[in-house]
Amino acid sequence: GLVTGLLGVLAAIAGGLLGGGFVTRYGIFTGMWVLGSLQSLSNLSYFTVAMNPQAGSWTLYVASMIESFCAGLGTSAFLAFLMSICKKQFSGTQFALLSALFRISGIGAGFFSGVATAGIGYSAYFFLTFLISLPAFLFLGAVRKWIPQE
Repeated sequence: GLVTGLLGVLAAIAGGLLGGGFVTRYGIFTGMWVLGSLQSLSNLSYFTVAMNPQAGSWTLYVASMIESFCAGLGTSAFLAFLMSICKKQFSGTQFALLSALFRISGIGAGFFSGVATAGIGYSAYFFLTFLISLPAFLFLGAVRKWIPQE
């Protein structure tokens, strides 16, 4: 509870702040590539833990902190993107709908994760989550034109 609760939240906040600074400096598109890549790669930390169960519980805590930090990084870039594509006169409604859609997809994935983990095991599951994240990067070129000039 301490790791995922308090320390995980602090890591996510730190990642969000650093990610926001990165996006401010390098732009939304670069932020989605770089920070999104780090968020995808963070799944491999759990894969590493699952492949080395004898390493001890501290490795799971480290993986959890990496994931929380990288989630903050990636989410900051994605939310900056969502804010940039909202029209000013409808920004509240559009942002609420887009961010809800983002959250619903995560809830849906979480629903099936237990079944998938039970069926294929932890190491395969976490490697699969990394692989599943990769096709999203194919869409970045297409959505680049949606981002207002930075």
